Amino acid sequence: MGLDRFTERLAHVPTGPGVYLMRDENNVIL
Repeated sequence: MGLDRFTERLAHVPTGPGVYLMRDENNVIL
């Protein structure tokens, strides 16, 4: 659960395509 929050925060910040991919995967898993 903590990771989800951390990933969401990272996804909000445009750091790179990897972050967006991780967010997509999280959404699919959720």
